[in-house]
Amino acid sequence: MAKVKKDGAVRTVAKFHVTPLDPRKKCGAGTSVQQLFRISEESADGAMRSHLVFLDRHGWYCEHGRECPAVPYAKKFR
Repeated sequence: MAKVKKDGAVRTVAKFHVTPLDPRKKCGAGTSVQQLFRISEESADGAMRSHLVFLDRHGWYCEHGRECPAVPYAKKFR
């Protein structure tokens, strides 16, 4: 999980596993959510964290906020 940059610096990187979910099943028939993803994040020290990432009329966001590092992984998965 370490990534070596061009300057030789080593940076630890978390692993993200993306699972698409059915927004109607999870949020209800009248939901405005267009896409929904569960993302499992495994940090370099082995700690696990779960995220729910949504796309609706407000744009992309995670339950942890718009700047959550899981959001770009959901956007790439589409």
